[in-house]
Amino acid sequence: MADQSVVRIRSTAISEAQRRTRVAFAATQITSLILLIAVWNGYLSWTRFAFAFRPEFSKNEVTEHLQREQLAEWVESRSVSIPVLGIRVGISDASILGSLTLFITSLWLYFALRRENHEIGTLLRDTREDDVTMRRKVFYAIASRLLFTSVSANDSPISSLGAASQSKTFVVFRFSFKALLWLPFASVLFVLLMDVLSSFVMESPFRRATLPGDNPDAFQYVHLAVTIVFSVVFATLQGIICYHNVSYENGTAQVLQDYKRALD
Repeated sequence: MADQSVVRIRSTAISEAQRRTRVAFAATQITSLILLIAVWNGYLSWTRFAFAFRPEFSKNEVTEHLQREQLAEWVESRSVSIPVLGIRVGISDASILGSLTLFITSLWLYFALRRENHEIGTLLRDTREDDVTMRRKVFYAIASRLLFTSVSANDSPISSLGAASQSKTFVVFRFSFKALLWLPFASVLFVLLMDVLSSFVMESPFRRATLPGDNPDAFQYVHLAVTIVFSVVFATLQGIICYHNVSYENGTAQVLQDYKRALD
């Protein structure tokens, strides 16, 4: 039988691990969304296509002023401000700097999820032969602090003190959380895709020539090649990290469900 004081200490450690996981998850999601929004605004926004390629502005003085102001705001919005560091980063460098930032935050989430999974799994293994009272204490101490991990298939609200209502599972919502764990990978792929399209397919208002294939120089080719290689490498690493993050999340849910079934 596990010592109660040791179980209490380990339960506190699990609580801290769960808190770190939530913080790391939030940081990863915010970083992914900032990158997605910034790249979308830079390459696919309505303002870009409505005003950036206009041969001329409106003849109306007021309308012309507003169009110029909107275009100027769009150009300025192509840079992401980082107040903590006091710098602005252009969206053209998102494939390198954005991928590197997401890799760091995702790696943080990876270690947080791994620690949470190992702390929970080892405690449940060590107490699985204890009396039912101890096992209930352990299970509910862990389950009560869970935010996204589901240990029950019932998503219906509890609206009375009587018999439980019919069990329902909202598969879409449960799948959405798993999809969010893949969001960093999707963000890096989106950045890589837009880099390739903007270099070989899409027009750009910032180039003298219409397409990069027109009158390129050696530096453009080298810079583009380095950027694409860097993006592919980090996209691959990002996919591996996201795969393991989902595996740790699934493992934690599974071991808790097995432990709960032994209590019922």
